[in-house]
Amino acid sequence: MEHGTLDPEQGNGRVDLLIETNDALIGIENKFDALFQPGQPQKYLHSMMKRALALRDGGVMSTGRHLLVILAPEARATSIGEDVGRLNPVAKRCRVLSWERLLDSFAGIAAAQDLKSQLLLAEFEGFVRRYLAVPVFGRDPAWIASLSHWVDSGSERQRQAVEQLWPAFADAGVSGRPSLGEFYYGFYFAKPRGGWFGFVQSRAIRESFDPRRERRGVRRRHRL
Repeated sequence: MEHGTLDPEQGNGRVDLLIETNDALIGIENKFDALFQPGQPQKYLHSMMKRALALRDGGVMSTGRHLLVILAPEARATSIGEDVGRLNPVAKRCRVLSWERLLDSFAGIAAAQDLKSQLLLAEFEGFVRRYLAVPVFGRDPAWIASLSHWVDSGSERQRQAVEQLWPAFADAGVSGRPSLGEFYYGFYFAKPRGGWFGFVQSRAIRESFDPRRERRGVRRRHRL
């Protein structure tokens, strides 16, 4: 079931699915295309912790364990995992799982299910894989407007745009790890031609070409 959450600092939220077992509370958040909203996933874990402890104290669960699973396409799973990993101690209660890996697991158990369950799993897998096969730009016609929103090291949507456009360059080479920092996210072109492709925060560009800043730098050098 979908579950509303409340955090005294991060505000209200809604985790997509909440599963109660005998010894753990498991939240599932789907991130097909959407970006993390302010306070996610912290706001989810605060409410999940309170619910898990209440279930334990009420004798419904044997422990107060709780875990948030974030489902995302394989192309986004690594970058989302890196973002979550920077949110210690939140990272200890989060796991990122790709949709492709989940579907492969379903395929492995389908043969042992009854006919109705097999048909349901096959229909579900087909739907998800068809959705995953459509480029993100085709799934969300409003994607271009979201590219103007900057967060440190680039937003999820900016990363998607760079990673999907990057292979179109003939001299892109093997991308490897991206080049990222507080004000930029992208990839370097293969040598010897060099170059770089990606997003840079507009304020950082303006400041780098500010003639007043350059003159101030010249005066400082003269003083030295």
